[in-house]
Amino acid sequence: MDPYRSCPCGSGKKYKFCCRDRDRAVLQDADRSSLEGFESVQ
Repeated sequence: MDPYRSCPCGSGKKYKFCCRDRDRAVLQDADRSSLEGFESVQ
């Protein structure tokens, strides 16, 4: 997603200055969760 487009949350702010950090944190948590599950299988 282009960081300078309007944020899809409807705040009127640019995505870069609104929800981008929150979205990144959610993706990082999901990646950690998937890695934790992978480690427990081995």
